[in-house]
Amino acid sequence: MAWDRRWLIDSREKLSRLAKYLAEFSVDFSRHPFELVFREEAKPIDSNDRRHFHAVCGDLAPLLGLTPGAVKRAIKEEFYGVEMVVQGGRLSEDEALEFQRLLSKVGPYELVVQSSEISSGAEYRRLRDFAYQYAAERGFNIPDRRLR
Repeated sequence: MAWDRRWLIDSREKLSRLAKYLAEFSVDFSRHPFELVFREEAKPIDSNDRRHFHAVCGDLAPLLGLTPGAVKRAIKEEFYGVEMVVQGGRLSEDEALEFQRLLSKVGPYELVVQSSEISSGAEYRRLRDFAYQYAAERGFNIPDRRLR
């Protein structure tokens, strides 16, 4: 059972309606426990930050012999980690390693990388900065496009 739901709560009335909805939510918690997270509304990613990250991926791509999209995925895999999705279910990192060991017995799988679109602006800037670290750890010196 894979699902995700978000609500923007900007009034007491909406919070009350949501609390009532959640109290009546029909789910078998023994089979499908869920996580409820409250956080401040995420601010959209600044378009300059987005362009900057893509430019860094473009700078690094020819050095690695990859497309900018492949570089972006590789950086995100290392920054966010990966999830393994098997027939609609999700595995933890430890389970994924065990699954890879048993792959020949189980069948096809897919590695899923978190979308950077759900990141906050601050986390997206950390992803951008991580791209520079990613390049440096591989021995590449790319132009620093960050504003001083």
